[in-house]
Amino acid sequence: MSKLVFASLLSMGAVLHDCDAFRRFEQLSFSCTSALTGPFELRVIDRSVGDRVTLSRPSGEQQLPIAKTSQDMLILSTPPILWMIDLNAKRVFLSQGKQTVLADCQVKSFSM
Repeated sequence: MSKLVFASLLSMGAVLHDCDAFRRFEQLSFSCTSALTGPFELRVIDRSVGDRVTLSRPSGEQQLPIAKTSQDMLILSTPPILWMIDLNAKRVFLSQGKQTVLADCQVKSFSM
């Protein structure tokens, strides 16, 4: 194999390995149940402070503002409930007063 072909294959492998750089859109959907809220779904697209996460419940849909963010955590504050989404572990925690629960969730990811 010539050096040129080998270099080309190596370059192509590096490009394919870094496909995340070409991602324009990613949506995470958390379909959950919790003792605090019952069934709900959170749809996360944008992940900056001030962006909104869509909360769907049997009673309707609302937009929750992102109050705080870090590389792997989103915090949504809608009194009396504080919603914490761990993006790395794909978990949702809910806190109300002194009670904090881990919601039982199924996670779906869609990206382009």
